[in-house]
Amino acid sequence: MASNSEHNATRLKTPERFGATDMRAEERSSTEETCADACSSTEEQNSCSKANNALIDRYILNQTKRGLYSKASLRSYASDLSLFARFCNQNSWDIARVSRFDVRAFLAQRTSDGISHASLNRLLSTLRGFYAWLCDEKRCALDPTLSLRAPKIARHLPHTLKHQQLDRLLDGTSTMNNAASSDLFTSAHAAASEGTLAPAPVPVPKLSTVRRPYKEALELRNRALLEFMYACGARISEVSLLKLSQLDLRERCVRLWGKGNKERIVPLHDTCIKVLEIYLDSARPVLLQQHHAPYVFVTASGSHISTDQIRNIFARSVRNAGVQEHTTPHDMRHTFASDLLEGGADLRSVQEMLGHASLSTTQIYTHLSFEHLKAVQHKAHPRG
Repeated sequence: MASNSEHNATRLKTPERFGATDMRAEERSSTEETCADACSSTEEQNSCSKANNALIDRYILNQTKRGLYSKASLRSYASDLSLFARFCNQNSWDIARVSRFDVRAFLAQRTSDGISHASLNRLLSTLRGFYAWLCDEKRCALDPTLSLRAPKIARHLPHTLKHQQLDRLLDGTSTMNNAASSDLFTSAHAAASEGTLAPAPVPVPKLSTVRRPYKEALELRNRALLEFMYACGARISEVSLLKLSQLDLRERCVRLWGKGNKERIVPLHDTCIKVLEIYLDSARPVLLQQHHAPYVFVTASGSHISTDQIRNIFARSVRNAGVQEHTTPHDMRHTFASDLLEGGADLRSVQEMLGHASLSTTQIYTHLSFEHLKAVQHKAHPRG
């Protein structure tokens, strides 16, 4: 009897055991289907990712061949488009088939990430250029960025250095021990500040007769670097890659290539010419040693000075000069433009020297000039 009851109990439990097995089988089947869907989704994302990245690479290559943009601009475009491609890849979107709502969703996400309106404008500008190219290549039927508006940016007055700060910055860069060089710099600055022509160029001893210590050569380079930046309002990217062939010391000018590879010729004043002559004749060969380089501002390895090195030199010079305000190398460009307008230069000439494509970009400096006029009137007017 016991064996029969055990047998019956076993028979009763058997369906439950198979039922549990069936349930586990169903769960396993469901899990396999989920994994299959995930694999399918992953494959789809990978496929979109490859196609999207390939289009971006072709676009950047096309812009590089056109030669209209600097390397820094192309890196920015590639970075912006990579962010957008990542957003599209996460949603398995073909980047050439997105709608304006998709682009708007991406921009909204970037806004929630906390980027500024200026960065958002640059991002939208990059996307517009990309989709204009896609439409030209017949890879996109409708440009999704056409109806999107860029956010308005509050225009702030550019920061400039006061004349006393500028004098301390330029005169305090070097701690030269060579009295003749120091006297030459002092007389050149005095002539420039009085509005008179500087004396005729003084012959500078060559390296064979004057062997400057390496540290002094660095100081001369840094002095020439800052003097040049203020003399012509060059961007640090232009200063970094400046070549000897672009300088014409006899004609007192420099040839620069700015944004969009636009060429401009900017005159150089006498003070800058003298500082450059001293640096090129007696300091640059010390820095190069046995190396040869086509660049004006060089390092000991024979390469051109980098933009990061320029920023570091400027920051150190600002500290040494005791200029407390937060200032950047680009402020030298702002100061150059503002001082020209305050001195009576016309807006078109300043625009040409700065290399601005639009006159409206240069007009912001007229506000600074007007502030100067108000200060003069307040000080000089009997009822001011």
